[in-house]
Amino acid sequence: MAKDNKDSVKDYHQKLKEMKVRFPKEDVENGIPDYSSTIKSQAKMLGKSANEYILDLIQNDIKSNPDGLHQEDFEFIKGFRSIEK
Repeated sequence: MAKDNKDSVKDYHQKLKEMKVRFPKEDVENGIPDYSSTIKSQAKMLGKSANEYILDLIQNDIKSNPDGLHQEDFEFIKGFRSIEK
């Protein structure tokens, strides 16, 4: 029997781990731009969600930064279908 959508969404969210990114709120008076809007716009221009864009940046840094982990084969798993039993 098929699951209800809300049950499927709940199961999916239980497989995710969240991590917050913090940056200053927009403050025009002090010259602080709307970083959230900038990130979302850049991601959209690249055909990605903001989350996908950020994960791609992190993945590329881990793969190529000689001062960091530098794991050339590092890949985020981007879908659960390939690992479901």
